[in-house]
Amino acid sequence: MARDYIDWTEFDSPMASLDLVKNSIKESIEYDAYGKKKNFKAIVLTPAKRIGAVEAKALGIPGKEGMTFQSPAFKFKIRIVEDNSPHILLPDPCNLAVNADRRFVESIIELHTDVVFFRTNGLQPPGAGDLIEIKLIKNDFSYDLQKAEFVKVIARNSSPETFLSDKGCTLMFDKFENLEAFTSTNAPTINSPSGNNLVISTSDSGNPLLIYFYPGVGYGTQPYVKKVIEGLNIGPNTIIILGETNRTSFSSMEETAKAALQGKNPSSVKVGGWSGGAIGLASALGSGQPFNAIIYGDPSPPALIGKAHRDAKMYYNPTNWKGDLIHLGEKQKTLAAEMGSRAELLSENHNQILTKTLKELIGIG
Repeated sequence: MARDYIDWTEFDSPMASLDLVKNSIKESIEYDAYGKKKNFKAIVLTPAKRIGAVEAKALGIPGKEGMTFQSPAFKFKIRIVEDNSPHILLPDPCNLAVNADRRFVESIIELHTDVVFFRTNGLQPPGAGDLIEIKLIKNDFSYDLQKAEFVKVIARNSSPETFLSDKGCTLMFDKFENLEAFTSTNAPTINSPSGNNLVISTSDSGNPLLIYFYPGVGYGTQPYVKKVIEGLNIGPNTIIILGETNRTSFSSMEETAKAALQGKNPSSVKVGGWSGGAIGLASALGSGQPFNAIIYGDPSPPALIGKAHRDAKMYYNPTNWKGDLIHLGEKQKTLAAEMGSRAELLSENHNQILTKTLKELIGIG
């Protein structure tokens, strides 16, 4: 390692000697907690987006100065996930994704660091949820957090909870911009004549099973839940009314159902909701409509605490609520105490409880 050698003859006066002492102290102290560290582990927050050579060059990617940009380039956002992360002052979008407005989560992601990946030797770019190593440019006391150099993939994230559960980041929005990952059934999806509720129907000539369902918030809004439903093997003669939002009035849902039924009487009527959809569930419970089944799927509990739960069942996991939302996990325990044996504690993550709830309502084993 190179060292700076100093000619002692330049320090032949008391004042010059004092300068030498001050310089030696300065050089022996690190002025920040990171020292000379430049490489960090990070989670990929967004799918890799193909960009042109002009944009790649304009970003001034570290370590790529003077290159001709012949290889295909992809850009994505990352969050550094090590202890004492340089991103520690930014809200964690992984926590916010559970129960926050989708646009707000996107705006938080935009505050994070850009990484450009150059595809060489057939190596595919990282995907949302992958754990990678990146390199930052070190300034005097901090880092350039606008951009980072890609170093390597550490692990591919095939399931949301694989890597960062101990960091409070289960990346529950990993399918957020990759909804094509769900396979689709042939069930027609029709925009409702009443508001923007959706009808997902396999109805035939008989009396159908009717299901009302309330989506969540954040990433888990109507489009996300719709794709999850379409990925299930919905049986024949089933009508699902999927609320426009987590707080759509139940009277609006009933209007949608009336149009979808076309005069037929349902053989069974069920209602369910997931996450922030608890607000809509509270509306349904207060409607007086009889239900053959009621299921709360990992609900955000405040809207349901103290309500008359009828014969409702709840699937929940308080550890799915992290960071700023950890208090909701504690409130779930309060709600579970109200419901007694009809509340079932699970180990599944937030998204898995959504799927479990939908399958039970639909009647999929």
